[in-house]
Amino acid sequence: MEANEMKLKYVVKRGETYSFKIAVPTNQRTRFGRAQIWEALGTADILEATARSVERARYYRKLFGGAPTAGEMTPETVAATAVALGMKAYTPAESVLNAEVRESLRMLSDGLMSLRLLKAPKIVEVAAVGGVTSVPPLPMTIALERFKELSDDKWMRLRARERTKKLRPYEEAVERFVSEMGDLDILSLRKRDAFAFSKKLTAKVAAKELLASSANKKLMWLKLIVGKVYLAEEQHDKPNPFEKVKIEHKEGKRARPPFTEGEIKLVADQIAKSNANGELKAINAVMQNTGATSKEICLLMPSDIFLNAPVPYIRIADNEMRQQVKSGGDRHRDIPLVGRALDAMRRFSGGFPKYRRDNGSEVLSASSNKIVRQVVDKTTYSYRHRMADRLRQSGCEDTLKNAILGHESKGFSMHYGLGFTLENKRDALVKALGETV
Repeated sequence: MEANEMKLKYVVKRGETYSFKIAVPTNQRTRFGRAQIWEALGTADILEATARSVERARYYRKLFGGAPTAGEMTPETVAATAVALGMKAYTPAESVLNAEVRESLRMLSDGLMSLRLLKAPKIVEVAAVGGVTSVPPLPMTIALERFKELSDDKWMRLRARERTKKLRPYEEAVERFVSEMGDLDILSLRKRDAFAFSKKLTAKVAAKELLASSANKKLMWLKLIVGKVYLAEEQHDKPNPFEKVKIEHKEGKRARPPFTEGEIKLVADQIAKSNANGELKAINAVMQNTGATSKEICLLMPSDIFLNAPVPYIRIADNEMRQQVKSGGDRHRDIPLVGRALDAMRRFSGGFPKYRRDNGSEVLSASSNKIVRQVVDKTTYSYRHRMADRLRQSGCEDTLKNAILGHESKGFSMHYGLGFTLENKRDALVKALGETV
């Protein structure tokens, strides 16, 4: 009997009672957010369990049938969708609102239960349960929240603070749009609305209140938000109003300037005589002689530090504190330690626990920059640009320079073989910096 029971298509015995199990079709798994659906049948009787499972299977097969797209939403398709969701019939919102509480709940219960099962319900399904026959508005602020939900997979590897930082430009773009245009329904947006917003940004650029590059990025973030939400909301044929909307004003690229050799000595002396803690002083020394960023250094773990190797070095890679370094790829690298960088790491052979946290590099940079600006109007990022200049001026080939700094080398030269050795990198650093090992 036990073997025969297990052969039943939708019934599975779990402990003393039976459960219902059904596979979700592949093309419906995003909508339901799962590959299988399990429900307790609440009975230990196989005949009763079988009868209940047949009923549930009919319900789910109807639900798996899907629903019309929002572009096809008519009174007829909304009514058909209501039936597909297990409701006895489509009920207009006015009827639900005018009914007594108990009766209105009865009208909505089947549809609400179906919506609860769906991770990503279609607009027409929500409309069918809510009793409306037109597409509900989707304000820009709500579209932003929808975009965040849809983008979970993009940033799921990042820690909470890193996700927050990645999302902030999108939030700022929406804040700017709402402040200038209002919280408009993105389903009703037209090209002229995007151009009107672009014109307002252009005025800000002309008044030198905003850089053209920053304005164009805001337009780009909005295009990405709207485009992704259109796809999720079955608006495949609706043109993205922000497509090809751009401010044409050209502005010179403002790269962070490097420290000059005179400035680097002033900065080093100022940091050395300051009352800053030892970790801050050591991190600045390491940045100065490696070209690594403050975050790359702050998040080093003891396992990333190799002081007893033939060529002492640090490894900039994923560890317990980070899933990847910036964009990954070439930013993951080994950097030899020479001169003051080696001395600093020997003093802190286990890394820098004071700054080894999500916002540690921000705190470190803010404190360091206060000291730096006492002698020169630059920031600690100028260490990295100074290193790039020193390597280039010493005759170091670009591919080797890029391997030290973690930049991508164009072409295929770095995609074959093992790349540069630690000895290659050390010799390049010694020549560029004039430091002894």
